Amino acid sequence: MTVITTVDDVNRDTHVFGDNYYLTNGQGCGTIWFGSLAEARRFRDLFGNHADGYHSGICKRCACHYSITDPEHGKYPEWACYAWKEEMKESARRLKRTKLGKLMREAIASCEFRGHEMKPWRVDFEKGRALTECKVCGMMAGVIMKPSPTEINIGGRAVAISCSRIERARGVEVEGSNV
Repeated sequence: MTVITTVDDVNRDTHVFGDNYYLTNGQGCGTIWFGSLAEARRFRDLFGNHADGYHSGICKRCACHYSITDPEHGKYPEWACYAWKEEMKESARRLKRTKLGKLMREAIASCEFRGHEMKPWRVDFEKGRALTECKVCGMMAGVIMKPSPTEINIGGRAVAISCSRIERARGVEVEGSNV
């Protein structure tokens, strides 16, 4: 028998072999599985609530999502979603206790506070930088681990300005948005 519970938007699947944790609905490529609650929370804190195969667009570039008779099937590698999710989980592990990871968590918190739905981070470990953008309005946020004297650690329009979706709901005209 399987028992499913939810803690802080992280689902726990309890079964005879132990516990597994996952984000999203537990089915399909959108689901990312973790070995512990801490690992799932860390991933969600770094990459937000919308970091999965569906929201990232990677599913559209995976052969598994097309019939074998569909011409699109031959254009893409098999299991691209799985490889992407494993790469994202490894990034979360590497960022666990780093300054870059802390900056990313702070930036995501600020962006989500302003109503943005951020895409997964693009992380450059060598340069100590990461960049993301809002799926709705296209505003960007970036973090730099060791900024030069003329740069800042956390910046971007998404960190400072509310999402255009929020502003439109208030009846405010938004200049320069992609929507």
